[in-house]
Amino acid sequence: MSIAKFEVPVKKLRWHCDPAIFDFDGTDELVPLREFVGQDRAINAIDFGLSMKHDGYNIYVAGLTGTGKTTAVKTHIDKLLVEKETAHQLDPVQDWCYLYNFTDPDRPRILATPPGKGKLFKEQLLSLLQQLKKDLVAAFSGEEYKAERKKALEEGQEQQRKVLEALTEEAKQHDFMLQITSKGPVLVPIVNGKPITPDDYLALDEQTRSGIETKQAQLLKNLQTAFEQTGDLERETLEKLKNIDKAVGDFTVSKLFESLLHEYKDSENITEFLSGLKSYTLDNLDSFKETEEKEPLVLGQPASLMVRGRDPFLPFQVNVFV
Repeated sequence: MSIAKFEVPVKKLRWHCDPAIFDFDGTDELVPLREFVGQDRAINAIDFGLSMKHDGYNIYVAGLTGTGKTTAVKTHIDKLLVEKETAHQLDPVQDWCYLYNFTDPDRPRILATPPGKGKLFKEQLLSLLQQLKKDLVAAFSGEEYKAERKKALEEGQEQQRKVLEALTEEAKQHDFMLQITSKGPVLVPIVNGKPITPDDYLALDEQTRSGIETKQAQLLKNLQTAFEQTGDLERETLEKLKNIDKAVGDFTVSKLFESLLHEYKDSENITEFLSGLKSYTLDNLDSFKETEEKEPLVLGQPASLMVRGRDPFLPFQVNVFV
């Protein structure tokens, strides 16, 4: 079979464009193409999607890389913005940020700020955090603070010691010796001036044992009361220490928050957030204290500083997402 009839002449292998078919001298005389060729359904879908003015509607665009889908969407969005601006329907441009929610940490608060203010606020809070760390570590390392804590601890320990001494003396008067063991306080009977062993105790006559048990029962009641009292004293001491920390912390923290609260006094949302952040800081002062011993790190933070698995400094982070 001859294939000569299928041969293509060389002169037909290349297409030649005749300039005479154009009615212009150069492409600079032409108006740029604003539309897209061959994508009528897609363009109509974009126009329809952008015309929806209710929450919950989205546009999903799929296609091969390089087919112009991103350009098409941007072009139509720009066109819509121009139309809205002309009709005075365009919302003002704003920064949008996520802020920590102190009442529900899993649901961040939303904040709108003028353009550029979101990033500025983020930087201000990071700077505030660094200054808080520096100033609070210095405050909690001061000699006056240490002396005040030492005094409160010594006073609490002295009160507990007096309670135990009084109980020890009472036990001695009733022929008992008070011993503090790893399992708790123990009352050991004293016979003939010496602590009695369990075997010797069992060898005593029933009347003597009955008398010892009666006195021991009363002393055990007194012992329970005394240990409840020492527990109250310990809680009072801890409360004093906490108040000392708060007094020192409040002075330092209030001073650092003052300028930001004044700067954003006209923004109710920001001042409310800053007030919450200030309270959070005062309630978590231990996170700002410098630890003396090396600790294992969890997510880059000392393990003792992690609050329920969270970074204790997370509330200072502003997520500027627009």
